[in-house]
Amino acid sequence: MASEDTNPYGNYYFSMEITKDGGQHSVAQLLEVSGLKSAAEVFEISEGGLNSYNHKRAGQSRWENIVIKYASTPSTFLVEWRDRFLQDQFGERLKVQGAIHVHSNRGDVIKSYVFEKAWPVSWEGPSFSGDSSALAVETMEIAHGGLKVSNG
Repeated sequence: MASEDTNPYGNYYFSMEITKDGGQHSVAQLLEVSGLKSAAEVFEISEGGLNSYNHKRAGQSRWENIVIKYASTPSTFLVEWRDRFLQDQFGERLKVQGAIHVHSNRGDVIKSYVFEKAWPVSWEGPSFSGDSSALAVETMEIAHGGLKVSNG
């Protein structure tokens, strides 16, 4: 029988926390996270006289913005964070860090994607429809200075 450590992780039990102003703020109502991605530019150089080969060289690397979707709740923490940024309080972004945590079925953190120097690029409120019973979902895009991945 395989131990739980060798089983693949599910993608349905996760949470996010933001650390700013000296405190941690949990955002546990997340429905979806995307943008945990890094990519490098690739420069291709064709060598004269050798038509069957291109040299590939690495360019600058970049991190994608993290996009979160979460159910509307009475908490206004994320919207207030965006509002503070809109009021030209840019210096605070160097102090904000956060993490997306993946949990086991027992609730233990099994993997974390930690980001730093974060700031809210955009916020989108929910779409409403009188003929739907779906959750009201808000969306936020977060720029950051890089990800570190850790187990547990």
